[in-house]
Order: sequence, then structure tokens, then C-alpha cells
Amino acid sequence: MLHTAGLLKEAGADFNVLTVVNGKTAPKIRRIYEQYRKLGFSWQQYIACLDPVTQEQGRREYSLRPGVYGQFLIDLFELWEDDLKRGRQPYIRQFENYIGILMGYVPESCEQRGVCSVQNVVEADGSVYPCDFYAMDGYRLGNLNEEGFEAIERRRREIGFLENSRDHTARCVKCPYFAVCRGGCRRHRQQPGSVPGENRFCESYRMFFEACLPRMQKIARLCMRREGVIKWNI
Repeated sequence: MLHTAGLLKEAGADFNVLTVVNGKTAPKIRRIYEQYRKLGFSWQQYIACLDPVTQEQGRREYSLRPGVYGQFLIDLFELWEDDLKRGRQPYIRQFENYIGILMGYVPESCEQRGVCSVQNVVEADGSVYPCDFYAMDGYRLGNLNEEGFEAIERRRREIGFLENSRDHTARCVKCPYFAVCRGGCRRHRQQPGSVPGENRFCESYRMFFEACLPRMQKIARLCMRREGVIKWNI
């Protein structure tokens, strides 16, 4: 990875570092973040590791537990906020989207929108799936070697992929943090052993927003003043 990153830097090409957060890496985020800073990785994305979709979550050695993930989000935000104050913060997609929501913008990330968007994940054999989290036989939309995008979109509608992502429970919608959380990723709401329509990491997000939302609101207000905007959502 480091060799590839070096080649991209030499070519002047921007790149994003994707980090999978699991039960072992989450407690080490400060060390990981500092290493990324030293390496000059200024575009970062972090995604929560999930066990196989057919199995109950939290039973594997690498499983990411809600409490651990919540503390990870808090620790990462504090590292990012500290760099923000110094004017050297990296772009972290999740935080940028949350602050954008607070400023009244539509989040570009489907996780922060809380509903699925139109995407096409194409495998090497031409098979198309609606999301990298759903690259499974039951969600296969077609094959580009055999059919066009019209047929693929028709199949997406037939299986109700986008509509089925609007599965938030009443308790979720009534949560005081729903306006900024929006229920998170659909994949996190459809796990064996979890309440359908409720995010497996609900506890994580509550921890995070309780600790960090006021500071994100302050950042959003400062950004909006610079843009000449008077109102904000939260």
C-alpha cells in the first residue's frame, strides 16, 4: 500500500485511504491517525467492520462492539478537531457529512443520508450489484456483458432495493439525534440478532453525538458565518 501511495503522490494524483474499523483496530486509532498524518494521508474514510450478513453480530474475534465503536468515533473526532484548530485537518468523510447536514446541505454519503442511493458495483465478470455491502446473489442486478443499464435499473426497482432502505422504526425516528444520524447505513439496520430497522451501532452513535455534537454544531456555525449564512438546522 505504501509503495502505491508513493507512486500516486509522485504522479500528483489524489487518493483516499479506506480503513476498516474492527475490534482490534478501533482502540488503536490514535496510533493509526498519527501514522497517517506522518505519511501525509489527507483524505481518509473509516467504515465499521461487520460480520457475515447471515450470522449474528459480535461473536468473532475481530467483531466490532457498539461501545468500542462509540469510543473510536469520539477519539477520532477529537484528533480531527485538534488538527482542525491547527488548520491541518484531513478530510474525513463521515465528519464532513455530519457538519454539512448541520449547515443544511444534503449529505453525499448514503450512510449519512440514511437511505440507499443509485450505485452500480461491477465485478470483474460484468455482474452488477446495487452496493458493495450487497454484492450477493440475491441482489444481483444483471451483467453488463449481457444487458444494458435499463434492464439493470428495472431489476433494482423490482427488488425494491431503494424503497426497502426506508425501514427506520418509530423509535429511531423519534431519537433526538435522528436529524443528524438518520439511522445510518441500511446494512447496519438489517443484521441477524438485531431489531429490524434499528442500527446495530445505535449505542455507538448516541455515545458519539452526546460527546461531540455540540462541538460539531459550533464548527458548522463558524463555517456558515464565513459563507454568510444566517440559519442552521441544529
